[in-house]
Amino acid sequence: MYFLLLVKCTLSNRSLEAVCNRTFNSSDRLFYYLGRMSVDGITLCCNRLLLRSFRLLWGDRWHHRPVLLAIDTTDQVFYGKKNDYVSSTVKNRGRKTNEVKVLSFATISIVARKFKFTLAVFPMRNGESKASLVEKLLSSIPGELKVHTVLMDKGFYHSEVMQTIDRMGLNYLIPCKQYPGLDSLYTFLEVTGEKHWQYTMHPGKAKEYTFDVYLEDKGVQWYTGFATNMDMNWRDFETLSQIYRSRWNIENGYKEAKEFMIRTNSRNHGYRVLVFALSHLMMNLYTITKRTNKRAMITLENMKDIIGHLIEQLIPVIKPTPSRITKHLIIAC
Repeated sequence: MYFLLLVKCTLSNRSLEAVCNRTFNSSDRLFYYLGRMSVDGITLCCNRLLLRSFRLLWGDRWHHRPVLLAIDTTDQVFYGKKNDYVSSTVKNRGRKTNEVKVLSFATISIVARKFKFTLAVFPMRNGESKASLVEKLLSSIPGELKVHTVLMDKGFYHSEVMQTIDRMGLNYLIPCKQYPGLDSLYTFLEVTGEKHWQYTMHPGKAKEYTFDVYLEDKGVQWYTGFATNMDMNWRDFETLSQIYRSRWNIENGYKEAKEFMIRTNSRNHGYRVLVFALSHLMMNLYTITKRTNKRAMITLENMKDIIGHLIEQLIPVIKPTPSRITKHLIIAC
């Protein structure tokens, strides 16, 4: 019942408490049970829901070829106390800078042209290495899914991350950060015209790792590049750029998922994970619906109406008494 109520909240962008006041007596019981669960336990349940949505997608034959996966992170403002899941970031407003507390989430998604489908979400802990986070995300990939390449932004440009993906037998593509070592390669590029190099990060140290770098001259002392472990023999810089452009759908996906985000001021981190995962689950269902009904041209608002009609008959309505406005506010006549 509470799951259906949460789905109803995603359709209206309202809080669970507001919907319960109109439909049921109280949301306290849900928060009681969530309080008895660990954040990892709730995350596991959420990823099982996302996996079930993938099974629905898997029923269509179009995607059985190797796919591109994108790993990314996003932040949500948080007003509670700092703990293992709460970190600080700096936001600029004109000339002023403010320190803001945030909850950070990592996602792994299938991406293609005008397409994004979330496979798993994880809350990020303070002090957790990017390599261990990437390993958790990659371990969530369904076994039947064939992976072409894993796409990441510069935030994952670490030797440990690349080594982890290499060890798991997958390809990766990451934009290079401009370090003195790469500046030297760029100088050789200007002289020789050679664009493909072997580059060693942290030489002589425990984190030493060698990978392929492809650089492209963009003007005077300005260049871009990609780090990858893919076979570069038949690829050029433009091919890598076209592959990486598929990752841009991630940002659009986060914006669209906000259309299904439940409003909350709760400081329960498990509930925050649940709210975040449900928004991506609804976007997955929207993606499946669009692909199976291409002629219908279904919009987000159409999808909300469809799901709203489906769940309306399933929720056992227990309306509060007329004198009750909220769970704590009752009019005494």
